[in-house]
Amino acid sequence: MNRLLLILWLISGVFSTVAQKNEMVTETLMNDFVNYASGNINKKFTGPPEKSKLKSAGSVKTVFKVNSENLTEEAKLALNYAVYIWEDLFYSPVPVNLLVKMESMDANVLAKSRPTSFYMNFEETLYKNVYYPVALAEKLSGEDMNSGNYDIICCFNLNVPWYFGTDGNTPETHYDFLTAVLHEIAHGFGFSGFYKDDGSNGFLNNGNNVPSIYDFFVYNSSNQQLANSDIFASPSVQLHNALVSGDLRFLAPNENEKYARISEVYSPPYWNDGASIYHLTDNEGLMTPFATKGSAVHHPGNEVLTILNKIGWSAPVFNFEPLKDFEEPCAELPVEIEIYSGDETNNFEVQIILSTNNFETSKSSELNLTESPGKFKGLIPLEYSTGKIDYYFEAKTKNGEIYTFPTSAPNKKLSFKIGPDYIPPVIAHNPQKIIPENSGEFIINALAKDNLGINSVKVEYKLNGVLYSPIELKLSGKENYSGILQLNNEQFRNGNLEYRIVAEDKSVIGNKKYQPSAGFYSVSFFQSLEPVNSYFSDFETGSSDFVVADFNISRMVGFSDNILHTVHPYPLSAVKDEKFNLIAQLKYPVILQVGGEMHFDEVVLVEPGEKGTDFSEDLFWDFVIVEGSKDNGFTWIPFSPGYDSGSNENWESAFLNSTVNNKSQAVGNQNMFLKNVIYLTDDTGFSEGDTVLFRFRLTSDHSLNGWGWAIDNLEIQTRLATDSDLIAQKSIHVYPNPFDNKFFVDFSTIENSDRIEVSVTDIFGKTIYKKEGTVSSVGPELIELSGVKSGIYLLKVTDGKKVLFAKKMIKK
Repeated sequence: MNRLLLILWLISGVFSTVAQKNEMVTETLMNDFVNYASGNINKKFTGPPEKSKLKSAGSVKTVFKVNSENLTEEAKLALNYAVYIWEDLFYSPVPVNLLVKMESMDANVLAKSRPTSFYMNFEETLYKNVYYPVALAEKLSGEDMNSGNYDIICCFNLNVPWYFGTDGNTPETHYDFLTAVLHEIAHGFGFSGFYKDDGSNGFLNNGNNVPSIYDFFVYNSSNQQLANSDIFASPSVQLHNALVSGDLRFLAPNENEKYARISEVYSPPYWNDGASIYHLTDNEGLMTPFATKGSAVHHPGNEVLTILNKIGWSAPVFNFEPLKDFEEPCAELPVEIEIYSGDETNNFEVQIILSTNNFETSKSSELNLTESPGKFKGLIPLEYSTGKIDYYFEAKTKNGEIYTFPTSAPNKKLSFKIGPDYIPPVIAHNPQKIIPENSGEFIINALAKDNLGINSVKVEYKLNGVLYSPIELKLSGKENYSGILQLNNEQFRNGNLEYRIVAEDKSVIGNKKYQPSAGFYSVSFFQSLEPVNSYFSDFETGSSDFVVADFNISRMVGFSDNILHTVHPYPLSAVKDEKFNLIAQLKYPVILQVGGEMHFDEVVLVEPGEKGTDFSEDLFWDFVIVEGSKDNGFTWIPFSPGYDSGSNENWESAFLNSTVNNKSQAVGNQNMFLKNVIYLTDDTGFSEGDTVLFRFRLTSDHSLNGWGWAIDNLEIQTRLATDSDLIAQKSIHVYPNPFDNKFFVDFSTIENSDRIEVSVTDIFGKTIYKKEGTVSSVGPELIELSGVKSGIYLLKVTDGKKVLFAKKMIKK
């Protein structure tokens, strides 16, 4: 679920009811947790865990994918050894993506780190309405929940005297790098949360007053849980007093007593941002907030390991494919499940518990461990029952800990049905409506699933109204099907192609589902026109200049003239892990020239992505983009990065402030138009002389949509410079580019001018710098842009009549 949707969903009051996997809740805003350099000396060495000393000790339990920036080779050796220690201590079926960087920090800061995101209320969560750091959430769910992005980011102070050896013989003048890496990874694993304090009030810093799993176990000496909002509201003075009380500990339920104290939590009488709460008071252990010189701690320690185990790292991972419905009653049904939990994998007692009356009564059947580690098999006693059967699994460890699958069973359970089936399959498909005229094939993908199972998925298609023999889609994933319709015949490219998808289940009667439910999808073969040097449209005429898929050219309420616009609201993707594309493609290829520009007015009301993400990342959600193709539409290159409503405060405010039931009600109008300017050959991947197709694309994901995109007054290369202008263009020098906060414009090689104007605008045409004068009085010119955010800016030099120079500038 998108973060915006999370906020709206919480406000609507249904916070505790949603636990479906496709409605995960993420919180990506998280401060760094800081390890300080104390300057003190404590010469000591704690050796690594025994297993980590020997490469032959067994297979790795958790795989790390490590990337580093600015690390020397000897630093990388220490980093790899720290990873080697951690990977043998816990089990996770999902690799941990770790980024480690060296950078300059304040002198007293040794290192800092954070989980990149948190998740709650996913299906396998151990506690509802509690945030889990992404690495732990992925371990519990068995899924890559953030699409391969970094799970943990660790930063180390470049200016600190580091010892990179792995032998523990750290000099009294240096800090042990291996120890610091172990410490920072522990924060990413779960020594992290949301408690903050402003000096008067304590609060949970995520806008939803939801604790992390670590926060959930923090108590005072009176066994009062800080996450209990009835006692410690967020924000409140009471929570402030607790956070700076020096009287906190990590507690966990114990079968012999109500609570078992695990560790004293660091809670000094003043709030220390980045250190308070998320460290321990043990000055000799790994998770002390203040590191000492000469100290090497290469073992996390029993307290740290116990805390990480309690928050979920010791929990088993269940791998099970839910049982399908079937029609013919039987005496018993085979079942198998895999359970992974490191060394404990083979030490479970496992049973399946089932009921025919919603667990008013139930019965169980033991499952036996097979020769394959972690795999348990058995039989479900059905005794020729019919109707609905509910069931769940229970795994019990030797020390009495019980885990269930699903986690909250029997409140959450699995089920199957025995008896005649009349339910058709489910199909999800994002139709492809435009393909290049010279395509040799048409690739079709669809998702199909059914309670009994899928018998076949086919594509029926028509050419010029004539129905042809269907092609069969093959299984290409768990529920994904794909196939190719060959387009070698000339008649395909000159005809009208339509198609639909048909899925049939395995029932006796063969239930079928059609997508679309009525009619067929229509496919347009894109045929380009003769290339041009420039193009202009105000969309009052020339509607046939574009091939469109879910775009239209018409007059809308709030606009005085015709515009090019998406359908409103724009559609969502029918497939959860796939994006849907709305496209408007210009039929005229344009021959690019030096200094070529593209101008258009636009309104963008599409879902804003997470701050700090790029349009190529999943967390950017929906976006719009302008692209070009040099190979007649087979491949496309962005002219500039994709963007959304978050690129303008007015657009973003309109979208966010009117969102109801997963849809923004904001409607675009002419007053919301902003100018977009794109320099076509400046760091775009395109060059002078390229013949390029242009298209506008809106990409949407599976949840939350809005009004869409509108475009007017499209100009492509209508303002090209003359030959004399190009001489000036080559005679002006700008450096550096990209720049940090300032750059220089050098006019010294061009002739004097009575008047010259230098301006810088953002990509929407807003002027952020402007100065007038003559060449002798203006250049070389220092332009400072320290007050603007990173991104792309447009520099122009004019003589009052024409553009002498134009360049895209990138602020780092």
